[in-house]
Amino acid sequence: MADKSNDLLVGLDIGSSKVVCMIASPVSSSTFKIEGLGECKSEGIEQGGVVDINQAVDCVRAAVEEAEKTANTTVKTVAAGISGPHIRSAERSVPVPQ
Repeated sequence: MADKSNDLLVGLDIGSSKVVCMIASPVSSSTFKIEGLGECKSEGIEQGGVVDINQAVDCVRAAVEEAEKTANTTVKTVAAGISGPHIRSAERSVPVPQ
């Protein structure tokens, strides 16, 4: 079987109630097929913040492993969303040497 893992899109949502990992493959330029899904009840995460890094990592790992199993693939990269009142952004400019 050919390795299609480079064509897969992997999303990870780390929330206060659960962590979800979804693996999808492109069907067309605007359509995707869900290949795998994994979730874990959040542990180590409260009110959008990590309170126990080890528990949070274990939960993320469990969700990714479940998604990998259902998709019969190995995740190499993920796109993760971050939100919450503690997230701030700032615009900066720096010179780039040529």
